[in-house]
Amino acid sequence: MKNLTIVFVLAVLFISCKKKEAGNPYPVSSSDQKFGTLYEIVLDQSIIYWIGSSPTGSHNGTLKLKSSNLEINPQGQLIRGRVILDMNSIANLDIEDVNDRNDLISHLKDGDFFATDTFPEADFVINSATPIVDSISNQLIRGDLTLRGITKPIEFKASIIASGNTSLITVPEFTIDRTLWNVNYKSSKILEQLKDELISDQIRISMKIIAVRK
Repeated sequence: MKNLTIVFVLAVLFISCKKKEAGNPYPVSSSDQKFGTLYEIVLDQSIIYWIGSSPTGSHNGTLKLKSSNLEINPQGQLIRGRVILDMNSIANLDIEDVNDRNDLISHLKDGDFFATDTFPEADFVINSATPIVDSISNQLIRGDLTLRGITKPIEFKASIIASGNTSLITVPEFTIDRTLWNVNYKSSKILEQLKDELISDQIRISMKIIAVRK
């Protein structure tokens, strides 16, 4: 009877251990649970690309990030976060003439577009990231973008690859409708103009972001 009791106890312990393993296929230490999910963006290695277009052509450029706080779990899943964009950093890449390029940048910063004197920052709060099966991306990011003091929801796909203390986040091209944030200059929704004078309401955006563990 004593031997049968010992066997029964060992069996219960074995089954209990197997259940714990099945419930947590990616065990994480207590220190990882507390600190391992906190990441910040490496500002000088991360960039946002933009493209604006009209019937007669297009312009493209960049926008820099100012600060960030991301939460990424040990499996590379983005949980939540917040990113601040430096709207005064907006730059153009395709205009060769310096004066013409500066004119465009000044116009993008004034009240017709992003009014950077009044709104020097944009704020993106990440609310959720859902795993997806895709040839390019592995997560669907949803959040709220505050631009010119107006907050609207946006979503986009992203590929997030974690390696050690570093995560590479790439966002393939997606679009936002600028008029949702009252950027209405030469929009077909607001003004009736000749077709070749209009500017597309859609701004095309892509990103490359490097984040490191805090």
